[in-house]
Amino acid sequence: ETLVLGVTWPREELYERIRVRLDRRLTENMIGEVEGLRAAGVSDDFLYRLGLEYRYILLYLQGKFASYEAFYEELFKEIRHLAKEQMTWFRKRTDIVWIDMKDDPLGRALEKIDAFLKGES
Repeated sequence: ETLVLGVTWPREELYERIRVRLDRRLTENMIGEVEGLRAAGVSDDFLYRLGLEYRYILLYLQGKFASYEAFYEELFKEIRHLAKEQMTWFRKRTDIVWIDMKDDPLGRALEKIDAFLKGES
């Protein structure tokens, strides 16, 4: 028997967390990383299949976006869409115990773990 905990965020907070993460990755030179991989011989096809960020950076470097801002907003939109799809998929799992991240998530998680270990869940 296992205990599976999942976390939920209020939608606007989730979107802000996504934006902060994307900003951090781009600030940490993810575009330069993709440029370096291409220069080292990594194929565009391989990069395209690595995930959303790599795919969209590759498309940006190939000139498929009118501007950096257009690239950024499209990537941000797609990451939000992926997060929504993931939550839809996870919510179908009846074995997940959900913890809302806005109200003492650590305390609630510890309560759920304690109850599980005592056989009360």
